[in-house]
Amino acid sequence: MIAGLLFADKDWNHIKKYDDEKTIIDDLHLNTIFRVSAQKVIWKKGNVERVTGADPFIEQTMRRVIMAPLRTKEEVEYRQAVIKDFLKVPELAEELYELTTKLKDVWEAMGRNGKKHQEQDAAGEMITNIKVINMLLNTLCTVRSKLEEKKDNFSSEGLNNLIARINEELTEDKEKRIRKVLDDLSFYVLGEEREEKMKAGRICVPEIVLGCRIGDALRFDSFKLEELQSLDKKFHKPGGILSKMDDYKNKLVPDSIQLAKNPKLLDQGAYMERMMVRYLCESLNGFVDEIGAFFDQLQMQSAFMTGVCFLQDQMRRYSMSLTFPKVGEKQSYKFKELMELVMCLEQHMVPVGNTCEIKDKNMLVVTGANQGGKSTFLRSIGIAQILLQAGMPVLADEYEAPLYPGMFTHFTRREDSEMNSGRLDEELKRMSQIVDYLRKNEEEAPGTSLVLLNESFATTTEKEGSVIAYDILQAMTQMGVNVATVTHLLTFAKRLYEEKEQEKKDKGIEETNVVFLSAERLDSGERTYRMIPCVPQLTSFGLDLYDRMILGKDAET
Repeated sequence: MIAGLLFADKDWNHIKKYDDEKTIIDDLHLNTIFRVSAQKVIWKKGNVERVTGADPFIEQTMRRVIMAPLRTKEEVEYRQAVIKDFLKVPELAEELYELTTKLKDVWEAMGRNGKKHQEQDAAGEMITNIKVINMLLNTLCTVRSKLEEKKDNFSSEGLNNLIARINEELTEDKEKRIRKVLDDLSFYVLGEEREEKMKAGRICVPEIVLGCRIGDALRFDSFKLEELQSLDKKFHKPGGILSKMDDYKNKLVPDSIQLAKNPKLLDQGAYMERMMVRYLCESLNGFVDEIGAFFDQLQMQSAFMTGVCFLQDQMRRYSMSLTFPKVGEKQSYKFKELMELVMCLEQHMVPVGNTCEIKDKNMLVVTGANQGGKSTFLRSIGIAQILLQAGMPVLADEYEAPLYPGMFTHFTRREDSEMNSGRLDEELKRMSQIVDYLRKNEEEAPGTSLVLLNESFATTTEKEGSVIAYDILQAMTQMGVNVATVTHLLTFAKRLYEEKEQEKKDKGIEETNVVFLSAERLDSGERTYRMIPCVPQLTSFGLDLYDRMILGKDAET
């Protein structure tokens, strides 16, 4: 049985991750999202009372799921529908996560990994198995009850199918049969019931009725379980009339043997009892394996849903909310007030949003003033794209983009002690690795790769860096790869712009495959942190920063 909250019918173990997930996480600062999604906000009278520490399992799960991109529009919409249902009743996701976590913790403490069983005798192992079966059954019934209680809020295929699968797996008749076996075996778990203790005129001695024959050397042979019960039975006082009547009745049966009067047979009887209990436990192994695997899935998937609910709740702190994006056409972007989520979470502020519509373009070039928000803008696209491909909401009023499961980032890095060569060599090695991945991805699925470059090749001279950037980006776009780059290589930007303008004239077309944006700068030198369509400028207005930081004056003065 599958949980089916992340995929309709896929096995999570075979889901492919991003080829270079560590670089994506580092460049887009995604660890912040993983951590914050694992922290619960405690509210009191509409105010934040406190924020809990990050739950390690939820944090790990958010990373696992977010870094495994969905590949079809149907998969995205399926997961979004499930998330929307959980956002209606966010407490349900947390309850399911806590239930499954408690179950797994107790089970592991009892020896699910096998270590405990190695230290137990056969009887102890069977007692553990009986307890596990009972625990699994009770937890499954509790999960079903909580889902049934909230089902009026569900419109998603995922949650409605989950309820149906549980009801199909655990029918009323099957539940009764399992509970009957567990009740019959209860004497093996509760040791005190093996003693003949009086309880309001009744005793609790288990009765196992076996069919067998007597073989050579008085050994029992050809066993068959006839009946098993450990329910209370009416007490017959030893030596009393009713007890004597039972003894007399047994004597009338030719094959009746009094085990209590034969120590060897009594030992064999105890052995047979253990074998019958083991047999009954093993008959439920299929149930244990299937439901155990189901709870493994449900813990991970409910942890992800809990993380999404926690993240949405975090946004309430800033009077903001996340919006579910749409899967759009290839080489087209459309977003309204798209903001950089990590900046919001780290700096506890509302970032400036950007609005843009790009259609039938496979290259985006962003230039403009230093400290104008270009890198932040690029990260906002990258983060939104990652969240879209995880089926999650994004920080924007609207966001629509195609799916790019082959996604890569190439951001400039500071030189550090871990580098074995110069910065340019390091950049080129990373770029070479990306190109290798791109060749493979584009052969398998053309047009499904996206590369984000932030000030790449700025570690060498303007002339050399521009030549490298131009050659690499042209090669990528010719392969069908989609590229978005922020650059201070003005020679590269100018050359590319002039070529595209000439292409328009030569071919008599109005648009090419490249769109140019620039960080807006007012006449006063003020940065608005918004990206606008603009011809690449031959300056990054570095003197603005010099005037402000060194001279302490405005640019216009």
